[in-house]
Amino acid sequence: SQVYIDPSGQLFMTIAPELLRRGVRVIPLMPFTEGFPPEVADLAKQTRCLNPMDALIPGSESFDADRAELAQLLKPEEKGTEGDPFFTLSGRGLITMLIGCVDRGWPV
Repeated sequence: SQVYIDPSGQLFMTIAPELLRRGVRVIPLMPFTEGFPPEVADLAKQTRCLNPMDALIPGSESFDADRAELAQLLKPEEKGTEGDPFFTLSGRGLITMLIGCVDRGWPV
């Protein structure tokens, strides 16, 4: 097994078609296919991913608590820092707000 981290998608575009031609199983983790050639976008339809925002339900009673919990997971408290918590709390608040905007379809 091999795992490649390829945020730009260039490696995937280059080697995935050839690996598939050779019978190698390719499992992309690719949530977005915009900007890729059609043949690569078709390969990416087989993507495997987990989007924690899929569990958020805007307008539900727990929406604010759920997005705050997700922000806590994305920006946990840093161990060993005894200083002012301003940046951790502010960062978490910003993430919480942005999750609300994105999940409602507002431009960020």
